[in-house]
Amino acid sequence: MAIPVDAGVDRRTESDHVFFVSMAIAIALLVIVGFTTSFLRTDLASQLSSIWVQAHAAAFNGWILLFLTQTILVASGRRDIHRRLGVAGAVLACVMIGLALISAVGGFWKSPPRPAIDHVMLYIVVHVDMFMFAPFVIAGLLLRNRHETHKRLMFLATVSLLDAVTERLPGIAHIGPQAHYLIVDLFVVAGVAYDLMSLRRVNPAYLWGALVIFIAPPASRLIFIFTVPHLVGVAPG
Repeated sequence: MAIPVDAGVDRRTESDHVFFVSMAIAIALLVIVGFTTSFLRTDLASQLSSIWVQAHAAAFNGWILLFLTQTILVASGRRDIHRRLGVAGAVLACVMIGLALISAVGGFWKSPPRPAIDHVMLYIVVHVDMFMFAPFVIAGLLLRNRHETHKRLMFLATVSLLDAVTERLPGIAHIGPQAHYLIVDLFVVAGVAYDLMSLRRVNPAYLWGALVIFIAPPASRLIFIFTVPHLVGVAPG
């Protein structure tokens, strides 16, 4: 007996809810583990005395919590609240991008005299996560009425922020300098694999988004290391 089209759509919608909520929970747990480990083993606690660091931490964690909340709202059928909360998400995204810009400009302003290439590496290249995050979020907001693409773009935007978390995971540094990038990549691979299993195709958002996340962070690190090796380990400012 043929399966009604509506039944197939309903099952796919339900599986979408399970997948994206699961990914949001996994991301939240990753953040908790990464920052808890960093808090216990490094000087992160002393860094948190800075209002500037607190602002960055609050914005980042706010986004992770918002992403989790939004996926749960959609899965619960509360798209009305999801849309209203989306306005707060747009504002928070602007704040995060603004904080990165202010950080770069402020660091450059207070920096001792350096060659131009040093400034570029310290205050532009190190913010590669924002160069990924901003296009994903902007595209996601512009395509908010195309639900399938919108939620994948917001997923990619969230994943693009995770380098700062995965590099703090216990034992990750002993595996290799690029190992933490692979953990970020696994989220994207999971998204692509889910599309192939559920839709038998890959949403266009992943076609360019996956390449950006796979290539940009490790490439920027290598460029930094080979271009300004004397700045490796130097904090901007």
